[in-house]
Amino acid sequence: IKAFHNICRHRCLTLVDAPKNVGRLIRCPYHAWAYDLDGALRAAPHFGGPNQHEANGFDKKANSLVPVRGHVWNDWIFVNIDGEADPFKDYAATMMARLDGVEWDKVDCVGTLDFGEIACNWKFIMENFIEPYHVQFVHSSTTDSRWKITIRSSTATASAARWIWMKRSAPQAVWRSARVI
Repeated sequence: IKAFHNICRHRCLTLVDAPKNVGRLIRCPYHAWAYDLDGALRAAPHFGGPNQHEANGFDKKANSLVPVRGHVWNDWIFVNIDGEADPFKDYAATMMARLDGVEWDKVDCVGTLDFGEIACNWKFIMENFIEPYHVQFVHSSTTDSRWKITIRSSTATASAARWIWMKRSAPQAVWRSARVI
């Protein structure tokens, strides 16, 4: 798995604006520059003029997508946008020690939270919903059923029920984060 800044190198437009399968190429919606899944610029249509898809002195390799530092650990995907974070193993040492011994191949998605898009500071939404167990009791008259967690696995333990496992292999697990403003 590779991660890149979601910006076209030509005019800085957002390349992918919604969750979707992009196929084999990520295409800019403005001038149709196309990048492969390794981030390499594969096409810059008419960049050298009408029907001229190559331009003198233009280096496609120098205009590939800008990579983002990432790490996959037990089907969780971690990214570091500015590249300044400590090495992943140092950053995650406490979490890895706490979860040591978990049989990851037996972990299943136990619920789905989908808040849609909420116009607020991302820290507010995370603080408020980091522990959603309270919602069904405290907010039962002000929320509908789509905000509640549904336990889907008969093998979920009390410990596992505290976590919403987001495995790549479990497409039913959806977390669309609040928009950062």
